[in-house]
Order: sequence, then structure tokens, then C-alpha cells
Amino acid sequence: MYILKRINNIMTIQYMEYDNPYYEFDLISNLSDRINVNSIKVYNKHIIDALFKLNQKNTIIQDINVFKMNLNKLITITMQYLYFDSDDSSDDNIAILLGEVDKLRAELELHLKNHLKIEEYKDFLTKLIVVKKELEIKLSYNNSLEEEKETKVR
Repeated sequence: MYILKRINNIMTIQYMEYDNPYYEFDLISNLSDRINVNSIKVYNKHIIDALFKLNQKNTIIQDINVFKMNLNKLITITMQYLYFDSDDSSDDNIAILLGEVDKLRAELELHLKNHLKIEEYKDFLTKLIVVKKELEIKLSYNNSLEEEKETKVR
């Protein structure tokens, strides 16, 4: 293995030991008129740390975007279920939706809370609380309807 090294503004190629610690990552390159590089090994600890921080930041941004998408899907499904699908109003469906609300809330509080602005966090939390309350109201309404049916049958 060889390394490019700059000595007095002149690039030279030097032999490098294989047993030095490094971080390797693959590249995706579509440039056909340039040199094709499949992977790069980074040996400089400062550059490795910078790459990890950048990767971690990108991962968190991706996690926040996935959370937003899942929250919007949950809100859409819940509103459609509560206000448009009156035929299929079983407690099992409400329990599933409540479980999804709890799952998203746990993800928000455990994983994303430290990476969000306070306003964003409060906005997401408020949306989850409103959805949960709407589902609980529907569940209590269904339970009261079932109790009425049981008392009329007796």
C-alpha cells in the first residue's frame, strides 16, 4: 500500500505499513473520464472523527425525516379512521393505532429529543398527544355504545 505525501509542496508516493489503524469507506462514482476509485482508507484520526460526526449528523437528519413521515402517516390514518370509516370501529384497530402513537412518542422522547429544537419537539409531542386523546375518546365512545347495547338486550 502506498500513500501520497506532500513534502515542500511536492507530492510524493511513499510506502505505508498495513497494520496502521484506518477507516475504510466505499465511494460511488459515476465519472467515467476520471480515475475510478472504489474505496478510500483514511489513516488520519482527525479526519476519521470528522467523517463520523458528519455521518452521525446525516443519520440524525434522516431519522428526523423518517419520524416526520411516520407521524404524518399516523395522523392521516387516524383521522380517516375516526371521521370517515364509521363502519369498522373495532377496539382492536384503536388499540393498534394507540400502540403506534406510543411507539412514536417513545422514539421522540428517547432518540430524537436531544437533536430537535424545543419548538419542534413540543410541536411533535402536541400532535401525538392530540391524536392519542382523539383515539381514547373514540374508544370510550365505542365502549359506551357496547354497554348501551348490553343493557338493552337484558
